Amino acid sequence: MPVSKYQASFLTSLPSDLSYRNTTIHDIEKAVSLYPSFIPTDLVNLDRARYDTIPASIKARSTQTRSHLEKAELVELMRWKLKHGTYRPRLLSLIESNDAATVRETTRDAFSKLPVGAASDFDKACLDTLDSLTQLKGVGPATASLILSCYLPDTIPFFSDELFRWIMDPCADGEVLATKGKTGWDKGTGEIKYSRKEYAALLLKVSNLRLRLGENCSVSNLEKTAFVLGRVEGENILKGAEGAVQHSVKEQHEDEVEGKQIGPQATNDTSNGKSTSRKRTTSSQPVRVSKRLKRP
Repeated sequence: MPVSKYQASFLTSLPSDLSYRNTTIHDIEKAVSLYPSFIPTDLVNLDRARYDTIPASIKARSTQTRSHLEKAELVELMRWKLKHGTYRPRLLSLIESNDAATVRETTRDAFSKLPVGAASDFDKACLDTLDSLTQLKGVGPATASLILSCYLPDTIPFFSDELFRWIMDPCADGEVLATKGKTGWDKGTGEIKYSRKEYAALLLKVSNLRLRLGENCSVSNLEKTAFVLGRVEGENILKGAEGAVQHSVKEQHEDEVEGKQIGPQATNDTSNGKSTSRKRTTSSQPVRVSKRLKRP
């Protein structure tokens, strides 16, 4: 996928190391404006459901009964999650095997445990709620966080690969890595285990980042920013002769076990597939990309 002049303009304006520690609210706004250009056509409707329709429906229910998620919405969220990352049809069948009433009651109970507004124990409440939601078949910590992020889209982050690697990259914190000199999102954070402990660390860092940027910066916008950065191989944007701009699109690897026990044995559904596509385009009017641009 060639880099457009609009995309290159955005990239050159980012901090030289793409670190979350240096990112400004202005960078976030620009990344969010670029986000739609990275969404394939077949994901547009699901993306709209995940960020707009489903959160709005949950909020509307709070004025009628108590907020909850419907089974059809949970299925739609899983479809979005699988298309957004690695497709594993087994997870979708597990989600579809949940009883509609169970989905409604479990999510209603989980949402009711979260405090309204700022609270000193908010992160702990999120983690406790996470545990409640993983009782549903096919729902692990990452999918549970996706459900919660639809309930409180401004404050609760979805445990996505891109957000975790961006926020948790030890290179950005100046930590010494045991990766034999290899750096970057994939090597810096190592294999993501999608555990409660990892999500707790993510919650803390996201909260700290929002304190720095201001609470008007929603976590959904941080998620979109990380998604954009995760698909821009910063260290490979400029290679070779001047004017040859290379843009890498990487299908993020997710190694989350979301299978639930059905019958006598537990079903684990994992995927280790990864593919990378690279193309180069040269224009008569070269797009200049700063050579200072590096990945964390």
